[in-house]
Amino acid sequence: MCQQLAASQNPQIQAWAQEAMVFLSAKSESTPEKETTPQKPTLTPEQAAQLLQSIQKIYLNRSYTKAC
Repeated sequence: MCQQLAASQNPQIQAWAQEAMVFLSAKSESTPEKETTPQKPTLTPEQAAQLLQSIQKIYLNRSYTKAC
């Protein structure tokens, strides 16, 4: 799903999807003993909230192809 969203023409959706892929791949490669340092977010809390609302709206309307 992240790969499909990363191909979106909406730059905010692309950025979110790319960050999600990096985060998820890092989580799957790490072991419980490893301690990771938090990364600085690239979106402000307001931007993140707006992006999340957009993604939720797309999901609830099942309009995935329209978003990409």
